[in-house]
Amino acid sequence: MKRDWKSKHLFYHDVQQFDKLVIYLSKFMDKLVNQNQIEKYFYIRYWEGGPHIRLRYLVRDTQNFETIDSMINKYAYKFWENNPPMKLLNKTDYKKIYNESIDNNGKMDRKLRKNATIENIAYIPEIERYGGEEALIVSEDLFCICSQVSTALLNVVDNYYYEKKFLCKILLTFYIIFVFHNECNLTSEEILKMDSYAINFWESKGVGIDKKILEFIQKNITVIKNKNFLNKDFDIYVKKIHNLFFVISTLVSKEQYMGIVSSQIHMFANRMGISPTIEVTMLDFFLREDSD
Repeated sequence: MKRDWKSKHLFYHDVQQFDKLVIYLSKFMDKLVNQNQIEKYFYIRYWEGGPHIRLRYLVRDTQNFETIDSMINKYAYKFWENNPPMKLLNKTDYKKIYNESIDNNGKMDRKLRKNATIENIAYIPEIERYGGEEALIVSEDLFCICSQVSTALLNVVDNYYYEKKFLCKILLTFYIIFVFHNECNLTSEEILKMDSYAINFWESKGVGIDKKILEFIQKNITVIKNKNFLNKDFDIYVKKIHNLFFVISTLVSKEQYMGIVSSQIHMFANRMGISPTIEVTMLDFFLREDSD
């Protein structure tokens, strides 16, 4: 059954405050879930049209959509009022980003949206990418779980100074990829093949490995795998991730499934604000570890 996702793009030029915006919005969306006004939600980060958050949510009663939509907008505007950007993105900067974008392919929106603006733009599900309509529904449920996980992890590092926050986000994201590998029911050989394909894809786009980040991961691998930074409630998320991956694996071919797991890894890194360069570096570390 096709879901009626509502979708809005929240344009905000200060990418260094995106984490705070995500945490802020998620608190309000969780409140709407607890009040039974919406069923679930997820978010991703994008650059097309200027840096923004894409927020998707399911309302329980479509008759209440306009009220809920207005509430979300007011909540976002309040954040922007209290957190004005340190620097606005100008058209020249955006044009440079447009021309260098690895995801452009001639389709990236050339129009730079104004800072602190909201547009309701339809969500177009990537049905083929996620293995058909039935499998897509399960992947969307996983998007929602991963949005909760990423927000919880961003909360952990929210008050750290910028450099420490950046490095801790790398460790946390690396650990989630480690969890995905463990919970996706793929063999070591299949994971190796999946990660190699992802690395080759990004390398074809000109994205390489960051040696300094690789060294940082190597020095901190024990800290990551001991997961001392997580509370016991996190195990609930891990179980949900495992169960959803299992359901997806029963609905698609093995090749499709590997592609879906890889996409989920990429989208989780996106939610944490991790660049493709760092993502590729993480995957490369796993390949090196498996080959030792």
